[in-house]
Amino acid sequence: MSGKQKRSTGRFTIGLTFALLFLCALVSVGGINLFIVPLFQAANQPPIVAGFSQIAKATATVDFEDGPPPPATPTGEFPTPLPTLSKDELHKLPTAEYPRDAPTLEPTQEVDSIAPTLAPIVSEEPSQDWIVFVDPNLGFSLEYPSNWFLTSPGNLPTEFLNARGTSVILESYRVEGDTKGGVPKNALKIELHVAPEFALYDSIDAWFADYEKREQNSAQEDPTCTLSDVQSIKSNDVELVQWRQGGAGEPAGGLYAAVGKGKWLYFFSAYPANSEYQNIFDKVVASLKIQ
Repeated sequence: MSGKQKRSTGRFTIGLTFALLFLCALVSVGGINLFIVPLFQAANQPPIVAGFSQIAKATATVDFEDGPPPPATPTGEFPTPLPTLSKDELHKLPTAEYPRDAPTLEPTQEVDSIAPTLAPIVSEEPSQDWIVFVDPNLGFSLEYPSNWFLTSPGNLPTEFLNARGTSVILESYRVEGDTKGGVPKNALKIELHVAPEFALYDSIDAWFADYEKREQNSAQEDPTCTLSDVQSIKSNDVELVQWRQGGAGEPAGGLYAAVGKGKWLYFFSAYPANSEYQNIFDKVVASLKIQ
């Protein structure tokens, strides 16, 4: 190798060595800034726990001898603290004891008197004054005691009347609202049903014979069903039949009467048959007048 080549090789080696040293220096400085410096700073900072202990020490120095301060109001101002009472002043405060002369309040009403009073059902003794009821549909009329209670459907449509007829209910009592007990034994309820079924018969006796046959057939289901005291009566120029009837469904039995005119059958029934007002039933039936 010539001297010129040796000098060139030596300069290249020296330059490469300086480049490597410079690169190592840069790497070292970067590592120090990234790792060594943060660790050193963290080691020199005071611990966080020490900060909390300092706060606790500062809090402990607050004087709470008169109690903690009251909470702040919505406006940010603290309200005026309440005065502190001594033991002697506390003993002078009023107690919850009642004075000896205070009146004692006691209930003055019984429980039964507070509960609503239920009136019993009363059967009215029939008045001596009788009034006349005139049916607005067929024009028939009958009489009854003025203090008894009569109910009728009033004016009926012609189609309904011709198909179903009309009715009248007469009672010696009236049930309104809540009542105490049942219907008294001496009460009497009279019903009159007028139906368009008499056109098939030429007399009331013929109708009653058919009625009696139907009741005998129904007696197979109720052997206790009986008809008794049957009698034919003429009243207001019309023939009527009157009888008693009882059975298992009617332990006390009922009073019955029937009269017919034209196509209309007037059928009376009254319950119970042992009512003390049986004579009123007879008088109501006898008062019937048919147009």
